[in-house]
Amino acid sequence: MFKMASEVLKGTVSQLAKGTRKSKLGEKSVFITTTEDGNVVFYVNGDDLSIERQMPAAIEGHLQVATSVSELSTKVAALPNEMEITVELKDNHLKLRWGKKSAITCDIVPETSPRVTIPEIKDWVTWKPGALQSIARMLPMFTAKPNDPKAIANPTISGPNFSKGEVEGECFVRATDSNRVINFRTNSIQWFDDPMSIESSTLSGVAELLSEESEVRVGLSDNKGVLLFQAGMTKALVRVLNGKFPQVDRAFNYNTTSKWTFDRQDLLELCRRVRLLNPQRAGVEFRIKDGKVNAVMPNILDQSISVGIEGEPCDIAVNASYLEMAASVYVRAEQITLYINGSAKPISIKVEDNDDIRAVVMPYVLR
Repeated sequence: MFKMASEVLKGTVSQLAKGTRKSKLGEKSVFITTTEDGNVVFYVNGDDLSIERQMPAAIEGHLQVATSVSELSTKVAALPNEMEITVELKDNHLKLRWGKKSAITCDIVPETSPRVTIPEIKDWVTWKPGALQSIARMLPMFTAKPNDPKAIANPTISGPNFSKGEVEGECFVRATDSNRVINFRTNSIQWFDDPMSIESSTLSGVAELLSEESEVRVGLSDNKGVLLFQAGMTKALVRVLNGKFPQVDRAFNYNTTSKWTFDRQDLLELCRRVRLLNPQRAGVEFRIKDGKVNAVMPNILDQSISVGIEGEPCDIAVNASYLEMAASVYVRAEQITLYINGSAKPISIKVEDNDDIRAVVMPYVLR
């Protein structure tokens, strides 16, 4: 049995629930146990992600119990604010008590599980506050779904790939689903000697569990198959994806026959309009008409758009959703440039005089 402020209990359980949901662990059990040093440990075990969070509490007796994550999340969310909550096992149920006689009852599950086993870690790197969350927001949309045939053949493309740069303190994060590519250079995180991929939903789950305001330590197990993410008293064990990440940098080409420079906000607005008009197949054609560029969806949309073109123009077609994803990562840019080498070649995208973020989208076949 232990006592904890309701706000602390709510915050802890809410983050556990969001982390398991984001990481797609499914209907998992959360195990709760008290320790002799005055802490309560919440832990969830999964194949790709295991979570352990320790919290200080007023321990009044030993407690070891399991319930479902969804059950605990629902019941704890209904607790009053600014109250001390007593958590105890009584009458084969988990009781959340406050005041003199008020209580919410949780069902328990009969299973037991060992605490998360933390492997020996000898190699550590550090990520700056917010870097994990920034990567988890930006990179996964470029990765393949785990059930995609291409991801089944090569699991590494179902998540971002991390590698150390040649310059000290520099790291590259790459992602692809074979139709779009992104390469993100950053000094906000450090990495190990070997490149590794982490499945997108797992990375998103870890980002929910750890505070965006905290520095994150990342440790690598001796067998290089497991990573430990740690911030404060929260630890997350993450399985590394097997396989070799493809050589996506070959797709980038800036020596092209033409360069198209768009106002970024205008391009984003066009892409969103195309998605609304045809969400099933958000294809858009850029047609040259009388020296002007028109964005065309046959029999649906014909919109003039301002584009600065250097070199030899040509008609192209592209998936507007992919183009929107690429344009959205350049959050500080007013303009973005598309490097085009004909209607059937990959389209490279970046901001002039800035190679920190580079993207590629594959074209559609023109009708």
